Amino acid sequence: MKNAEQERQRRNLLTVETVETMVDESLGRIDVLCIIGPTGSGKSWALNDWAKKNKTKVAYIDCQKVHLGEHAVMRYGPRTSDVEDDELMIKNTDAQVFVVDESQSKIDLVDKLFKQCNRAVNRLLILPLQDLDQLAKFQIPIDQRRCYSVAGLPFKEQEKAII
Repeated sequence: MKNAEQERQRRNLLTVETVETMVDESLGRIDVLCIIGPTGSGKSWALNDWAKKNKTKVAYIDCQKVHLGEHAVMRYGPRTSDVEDDELMIKNTDAQVFVVDESQSKIDLVDKLFKQCNRAVNRLLILPLQDLDQLAKFQIPIDQRRCYSVAGLPFKEQEKAII
């Protein structure tokens, strides 16, 4: 994974180190962390590697093939399973952090997770997104989310992300 991290740094992509910093700054302080960057900016790659490194507290939910009629796939600890029942998956997972990749394909799941992830119970929802327009699809109040660019820079939502 060290070589992968060096490659990400060389190509100015999102790094595992940057993800760690953003999560440290967000967990317990905000409910939703949005990482904004264009396709190919390393969001999935870095978040996937970060989730593997932190597998005891991170549930990584990949919704990439949902639009093709397949179920989302969740990896949590040593288990990988299809997400057929959103409610049951949330109830049976004691993860501290949920990453929902390709979240716009499963808006209902994001809404359910948002209700479960909050500062009071020290849970965080991470949404990698391509732009702020995607964020508008979710019912997440502005005061309960924090947005960062893939460079790790926070930005106000009325501004464009520095990518």
